[in-house]
Amino acid sequence: MASRSPTDYRIQREQWPELKKSCPFGQVPILEVDGKTVLAQSYALLRYAGSLAGLLPTDPLEAARVDEVLYLLTELDTLLAPSGKEADAEKKKALRQALAAGPLTTWFASLTKLLETSGSGFIVGKQLSIADLATYCRLQSFVGGKVRCRSAPAGSLQRPDPAPSCSTTTSRRTSWTATRC
Repeated sequence: MASRSPTDYRIQREQWPELKKSCPFGQVPILEVDGKTVLAQSYALLRYAGSLAGLLPTDPLEAARVDEVLYLLTELDTLLAPSGKEADAEKKKALRQALAAGPLTTWFASLTKLLETSGSGFIVGKQLSIADLATYCRLQSFVGGKVRCRSAPAGSLQRPDPAPSCSTTTSRRTSWTATRC
């Protein structure tokens, strides 16, 4: 990845209807390499970039454990979707309280167990992987207030710090974090 300079294209609302027709699955994000669409879907892009950057384990079992974490994060999105789509503030609050009282507590306990089992401070294995980065980015929505639930006991999760030579920028508009090494 160090030999490539990525370009982040932002789509204007009025451009989207026409661009949507050319996107795989009719959605973004997409990754283009040398002017050709290569991949769609966030986690596919993450796995690709992670493999180029050495952040995807080469051991098949550890790589499967990384996938396990990505699927766990997908389950989090599934849990949050109904309350995220709810327009009525009172109904949204009730849905979020119900999540915090049960399903989110269970979800965070599962994530905490993965960290404890690893014993390294990383979610999978003994070094930083895309599992850590994806989890960090996804959990920013809780820390940043995008999702207002209090389900994880304070201090129960350790967020991975980027490598010492990296600088991290977190966007307030999204839950994604960009890291430059």
